[in-house]
Amino acid sequence: MANQGINALLVGFLIVILGVTFVAVIATQTNTDTNPTTVSDEALDISAARLAANNINTTYTFTLSQLGLQEAGGWVTDSVFFTNATGGTLAGNFTVDYDAQTIVFKNTTTMVTGIGVGNNTLADYKYYQDSYLVSSFGRNTINMVPGFFALFILIGIISLLYLFLRELNK
Repeated sequence: MANQGINALLVGFLIVILGVTFVAVIATQTNTDTNPTTVSDEALDISAARLAANNINTTYTFTLSQLGLQEAGGWVTDSVFFTNATGGTLAGNFTVDYDAQTIVFKNTTTMVTGIGVGNNTLADYKYYQDSYLVSSFGRNTINMVPGFFALFILIGIISLLYLFLRELNK
């Protein structure tokens, strides 16, 4: 009888270990499917938009390497920011068309003679990856899966402990 209780405990322990492993995998996949992806310091050379005297051609459009899932909107609204190569912010010196996913730099003093004078810029932005769940109901539902999975593991542990302790008291 005691061996039966120990065998059940060992099998239960292995199931719990597998369950915890699966929770980590499910939680990781859930995170990528329900949250936008962040890109930091993506290099963008704006020399193609430069005119004579370092002015900016305000009709020249740029795009970033990750366009994201179009159904979800591609880039996350208000998430695109630029800095120069030394970290100086270029806020207010560019416009972003989130629908067309294009960027146009402005011909401002900052861009012509100020901190935007260089051609190397760094972009920080967020985008919705291809596996992103567009449905908010789907995102909310899938976010609950790891919690329920962990709850079932906890119930399994409590059941195994109960069975083991019951066998010890016989």
